[in-house]
Amino acid sequence: MADTIPEKMKAAVLHDWNDIRYEEVETPVYASDEVLCRVLGCGICATDIHITNGDLQGIYPPSLPFIMGHEWYGEIVAMGSKVERFSMGQRVIAEPQKGCGECVRCMEGRYHLCIHAPHVDSGYKLYGHNVNGAYADYISVVKTVLHPMPDSLGLEEGVSACNVGIGTEAVRRGRIDLGDDVVVVGVGLLGLIILQLAKIAGAGRTIAVGRGHRLEVAGELGADEKVDRMQGDVVEQVKELTGGSGADVVFECAGADEAVKSSLACVRRGGRVVLAGVSGKKGVALDTDRIVLDEIEVVGSRGAPNALGESIGLLASGRINVKPLVTHTLPLSDIHRGMEIFTKRLEEVIRVALIP
Repeated sequence: MADTIPEKMKAAVLHDWNDIRYEEVETPVYASDEVLCRVLGCGICATDIHITNGDLQGIYPPSLPFIMGHEWYGEIVAMGSKVERFSMGQRVIAEPQKGCGECVRCMEGRYHLCIHAPHVDSGYKLYGHNVNGAYADYISVVKTVLHPMPDSLGLEEGVSACNVGIGTEAVRRGRIDLGDDVVVVGVGLLGLIILQLAKIAGAGRTIAVGRGHRLEVAGELGADEKVDRMQGDVVEQVKELTGGSGADVVFECAGADEAVKSSLACVRRGGRVVLAGVSGKKGVALDTDRIVLDEIEVVGSRGAPNALGESIGLLASGRINVKPLVTHTLPLSDIHRGMEIFTKRLEEVIRVALIP
């Protein structure tokens, strides 16, 4: 099968900030502990937009030209000599990152916080960020980031499994207790997944904060209450729904200044706020007096450490539904259109999947 792999492939290559070109490049090589996969689908992530705009320059990517794309699934077409537990033609879902494996954070199992990040020469790899990603026909990855993909799962699950993992990590850090009132601020892809995971974790009631079509989808996916941020003060609406005290746990999934402020104001005294949104900016002003005086726990959450296998299981069982969340499927050659739809929130978009 490896003999049929072409020397050249098509890829969406970032040549400069806001300069992506769909062009022919060399097919990646693979090492003895790596697997070469044919990419079957890859989702557009907000981080890809930040990278494209140059918001993360100096960190990601390390140099240009560069191939982004980190939330993907594919089919194995070639394997290195040290790869044993996979088979040719097998479908797989990939975790985006691999730690160095030797630092104190990696040894704790928190390889997403590897102290050597973002330097690839130390062994830390974040595909689509510091090493070439999956906006391409093929990608080579270290064997340890791959997970078998059940036959029952399709495109929607393949390009969303990583997001379920990110949501799983956020819910773990939120430490939901049975019966808790849980608010999710920002009902894009991640927020809509966290709403479902919160129920699995034992939330007594989930409250979605958003607007428009996405808020309607939140209701369809089981949100107990919906707060339309265009129809009045978010904090007042949440307080009314929670008897004036506020929610036990709040998940902030928008990465916007106002969303962070609302999240801190919506939580009860002694409650927890999980910040899962990324702004791509320098920072957001916080009401630190409220955090101190009301003993609010504020924690950050990123990545999906040790969560992808569990997430794939949840998808396969049907307990998490991502099918209505993949609203657009486009060929990779239409990446500019896909990013425009995603960035400008056109056509009731939630997730855009690119197909090489």
